[in-house]
Amino acid sequence: NYPTPGVRGLDTLTTKYLSLWPTNIKSGGFYVKSGYSTVMGKLRKFIKQFPQYSNTIILEATQRYVEESKNNNYQYMKTAEYFIFKNKSSILESYCELVKNKQFKNPENNLRIV
Repeated sequence: NYPTPGVRGLDTLTTKYLSLWPTNIKSGGFYVKSGYSTVMGKLRKFIKQFPQYSNTIILEATQRYVEESKNNNYQYMKTAEYFIFKNKSSILESYCELVKNKQFKNPENNLRIV
């Protein structure tokens, strides 16, 4: 039994999630930081479909993606909403799985989740 999205603090998760994304950065002609309500809807869907990932794992996975994108000058970076889901696939799921299984190449990377 996993908690429902409302119990998991969706408002707080959405705010923290968006705080990880850079402002005024475009990729593919779009700003990578998406709107609050769009992201909240996608996170709600993600939590429902993948209840095995805690909010902490979601935020760490996101932070790792954003850091990797920054190191690549944000080239080909997905928008915050498409990172969660695009066409029924989720890059966030892949990153969550890597975080959950501690499979990142640089585990000594001390990422701070706000």
